[in-house]
Amino acid sequence: MIRFFARHPTAANLLMFLLLLVGVLTLGTIKRETFPEFSPPYIMATIVYPGASPMEVEESLCVRMEDAVDGLSNIEETKCEAIEGSARLTLKLDESADIGRMLVDVQTQINAINDFPDQIESPVVQELDWNEPVIDIAITADTSWPELKAYAEKLKRILKLDYGVSLVQVSGFSDHQYRVELDTQIMRQLGLSVSDIAEQIGRQNVKLPSGNVETPDKNFLIRFDERRITPTELESIVVALAPMAL
Repeated sequence: MIRFFARHPTAANLLMFLLLLVGVLTLGTIKRETFPEFSPPYIMATIVYPGASPMEVEESLCVRMEDAVDGLSNIEETKCEAIEGSARLTLKLDESADIGRMLVDVQTQINAINDFPDQIESPVVQELDWNEPVIDIAITADTSWPELKAYAEKLKRILKLDYGVSLVQVSGFSDHQYRVELDTQIMRQLGLSVSDIAEQIGRQNVKLPSGNVETPDKNFLIRFDERRITPTELESIVVALAPMAL
């Protein structure tokens, strides 16, 4: 065949033109998708460990998770990434694996680990979705955790509203709780019980929608926010007034 086309270059050019013509004519019938659907053979398990260093995450989370899923079938590759405040276990499955069943098996194995640190959040096991690009951004600053979380939430809103990012998740923060210690002697003097003080704290710690203001260009939502989220603000709550002597 090579000898034939070498002797007849016109035939070779005609054949090439014919192939190009067929390709152009069939181009419109080819199925095209921006994000084609397929079942990715990957499962990801994520655990948040607030305040932990990468070494602590590796020793406390990654090693235990890798050991827990070691006996499962249909796993080709196991990789655990330890970063500050969280661990991410990625499992590459073979093509014959049942994704739904593997999700249940991995979740069961990780939930069975009974020596995780008490400070961790509940493990999240999910199928890795390749339909959306993923980028991790680590934020560190010499400030308090509430201020850092507020900045992360602000950055989340900017990415979604100004740059059109469809999905932004903030992780690595836990819901902090404050413990209010009461002076029993003063409580007796004022005739207050623990439930009385708890009720007053609840009444003065509210966040309620208050309507909206419409303009020709925008619609502004109004929200009444009187939450006490710092120790100083909690200390300023008035729970009772002593009777005034005249």
